[in-house]
Amino acid sequence: MTSEAVPIDSTDTTARDTRVRYGVLVLLALASISAYLTRICISTANTTIQRDLKLDSEQMGVVMAAFFIGYAWFQIPTGWLGLRYGARWTMAALSVATSLCSIWTGLAAGIGQLWWSRVGLGVCQAGLVPCAGRAVLDWFPPAGRGRASSAITSCMSLGAVIAQGLTALLLLPLGWRGVFFAYSAVGVLWAAAFAFYFRDLPSEHPGVNRAERDLIGVSEGGRAGAGAKSDEIPMPERMRRSALLVGSMLRSSSAWMICGQAVFRAFVAAFFLTWFPAFLEKGHGVKLQDTGMLAMAPLAASVFGGIVGGVLVDRLYVKTKSKWISRSGLGAVAMLLTALSQAVATTASSPSGLVMILAAGAFCFALSSPASWAATMDISGRHTQFMFAVGNMAGNLGAMSCATVIGSLIKRIEDTHGDWNTVLWVYVGVSLAGAVSWACLNPNRSAVEDPVRS
Repeated sequence: MTSEAVPIDSTDTTARDTRVRYGVLVLLALASISAYLTRICISTANTTIQRDLKLDSEQMGVVMAAFFIGYAWFQIPTGWLGLRYGARWTMAALSVATSLCSIWTGLAAGIGQLWWSRVGLGVCQAGLVPCAGRAVLDWFPPAGRGRASSAITSCMSLGAVIAQGLTALLLLPLGWRGVFFAYSAVGVLWAAAFAFYFRDLPSEHPGVNRAERDLIGVSEGGRAGAGAKSDEIPMPERMRRSALLVGSMLRSSSAWMICGQAVFRAFVAAFFLTWFPAFLEKGHGVKLQDTGMLAMAPLAASVFGGIVGGVLVDRLYVKTKSKWISRSGLGAVAMLLTALSQAVATTASSPSGLVMILAAGAFCFALSSPASWAATMDISGRHTQFMFAVGNMAGNLGAMSCATVIGSLIKRIEDTHGDWNTVLWVYVGVSLAGAVSWACLNPNRSAVEDPVRS
């Protein structure tokens, strides 16, 4: 699964740690930005694509949901690929495949090709969160995982910000097809850099000294509690262990709640990643060239919210020694504040006022992102990659529902000249449901039984 370990100087006990882990974090953060360029640019190009391919809002909702179909259902398979072959080569290969799917989108001549290219893009990007979550677990000590997670989740929002603004600037000179072609090059460049620098375990990296290994807390085998590699386990035993994992998760309230908050959070987040520019253009009369710029505000607020959330997760835990307060409590409050901002936004008298209020809500919403990563690690232990895959699959079912439900709702509003605030009230209800899921989540209760000991 991984390359041969490089010997490390085990006699140097006083040297300063080498901090290679921060280089790893930079690459994982850049992976988020790269992925979101190809994922989100369709949001800004939404109405342009509709006019070019003669699609209505309901059809475009189906197209945007296609990404989440592939992304949701291939969380576990691509997570398994990362476990089997290591994050280094799995993430690099999937990034190249993502670029090919982006080119496919740019070549689409109708709704069928457009739909399948987005499904393919979702499949290829499905391994990002499970593999990145495992990398954070292997490369960072427990007290630093909140901030490491916040860097990755914040860069997801940063990638969306860049995609919205840059796509708005590039649409006129390049056309929507040229934008997809241009973004495909980014994924190839990232894959080359990641394969060159990253190693699956700190013990395999030639630049990691003993001080950094001790700080991370890895075992002599390279990872705390490392057992047999998956390729050393007979297939019947692997199947038995997988069945036990799934069975224990189905019986776990922690697993259900982590998936529940993921569904509701993803539904809310998907609005800004899919329909928000069109919502501004169709419902509030904003010009096409301005929608991408205005849509950047909530996403930019999410970047800062994610950073603050990561700091809060770690500091609350250090101060209170309570995982519920630092994870579930923070998540519940964040979703309540999100619901409040969405309700207040229905009273906005101008598009800019609406955007600013929703940006404040997006900041509050993003506070819960690092808490979600930390809680997932808490309840899954050494099965983090599997739990991330399941939780992210659940979340993307919520995002897929958002794309189709809001697309149908917008078409109905257009046809009946209805109230555009109806869209915002839907999100108020979903955010409140997310707060309830967070409040019911106990991060101290394991979601999986250890199949090795079963």
